Amino acid sequence: MSSFNYWLLVDTVRIPDAYTIINKEILIKESVPLFQGCNFEYLLDQSPLLINLGQDKSILDKWKSLPYFDSSSVMFAVNETVDTSTLLSHLHKLLIIQVDGKKNVISLLYQCPLESNRKQGSHATRYRNIIRSCSSMVLDK
Repeated sequence: MSSFNYWLLVDTVRIPDAYTIINKEILIKESVPLFQGCNFEYLLDQSPLLINLGQDKSILDKWKSLPYFDSSSVMFAVNETVDTSTLLSHLHKLLIIQVDGKKNVISLLYQCPLESNRKQGSHATRYRNIIRSCSSMVLDK
């Protein structure tokens, strides 16, 4: 059976002190700005933050209890054999879109929490759906 690291991707424009908030509640193993090493590195000060929270599944409960993180972050379960640079490279490929083979466009998806509440019910239901969805996005070497 594979082990997973739980990675959190946080919108630091919406939660500027995300690192500090997370670090008070959960031991951070590693963090890296999403825009590091890609064409959007000049936007590093506005970059979402990718945070490795380790393998303890109980962090999911801590994460869902943090204010504003339900609408400003996404949790990924990534096979422990996948290194940070591979994950970052994969996310860069999902992030950057070429238009006419020339222009770079940032592709980030956000969902309005109110819209989500209306469609899916409670916060707990949305949380279960996010985790269920992420299981199909597990990165493996």
